[in-house]
Amino acid sequence: MIHPICQRVQPDQMLNAKQFQDLADGCNIQTHSIAVIIASATGQKVEQVFADMNQTRFFNAEQSLSYGLVTKVVTNFFPAGTTYTVVDEDGTVTPFGPAPRAITKAIDTLKMPPSSSIKISGQG
Repeated sequence: MIHPICQRVQPDQMLNAKQFQDLADGCNIQTHSIAVIIASATGQKVEQVFADMNQTRFFNAEQSLSYGLVTKVVTNFFPAGTTYTVVDEDGTVTPFGPAPRAITKAIDTLKMPPSSSIKISGQG
């Protein structure tokens, strides 16, 4: 998924028209900056990435590959019966499995940020 930058405003926060426009302009500038980075990494045109971000576009594994977001699609990432644990940035540990069927996942070992790690804890 690629999406635009959004800024949340507190329900009790009052903004005048200028403040609201400044906030919107800032989000637009940040979205465009990220679109430039994604475009340079994927080979897509900046305008196309920016348009896709403003539509909040979702990709499956094959679409991610053709768009250039990932370098390869790995099948049987977790074979059936595998148990695994996901550790998020905040330290939250979530166990999963055993997987009832093989899980296919698009991964990009070169560009994927280290926001979470996956530990395979066994196979069935």
